[in-house]
Amino acid sequence: MKYSILLAFLVLSFIAGSAQEKFVPGKLIPASGDTIHGFVNSAAVEAGTSSILFKRSEGVAAETYTPKSIKGFVADARIFVSSVVDVNTETTVPVPATPDYKLQLDTVFLELLTVGEKSLAAYTSNNGILNMYVL
Repeated sequence: MKYSILLAFLVLSFIAGSAQEKFVPGKLIPASGDTIHGFVNSAAVEAGTSSILFKRSEGVAAETYTPKSIKGFVADARIFVSSVVDVNTETTVPVPATPDYKLQLDTVFLELLTVGEKSLAAYTSNNGILNMYVL
């Protein structure tokens, strides 16, 4: 009986621990352009994220931000910027080699891959298609 209670406690502790959001050091760039240091949820660093959770310090509640509410963010040495772009909404992979792409205007977080006079950015849409942009 003691062992089954202990086992149940350990299993529940593991489930509760793995359900918590993990945060990594990062920066938020609000519309004002100032940089706010804090922590970004690690899931936000995945290409195609539609929102991020940000908190200024450990132990405080996280706030949700979307590409329409901030200029961008930095996490895990990766830079993401808000941008209004045409996103490929094709449902077939690979995308057909025709000029009739299905595009939809959307505000998204683009990951900057290279920064320079012309920057290269990427966004993975909900259908898993990688969209590349020259900014």
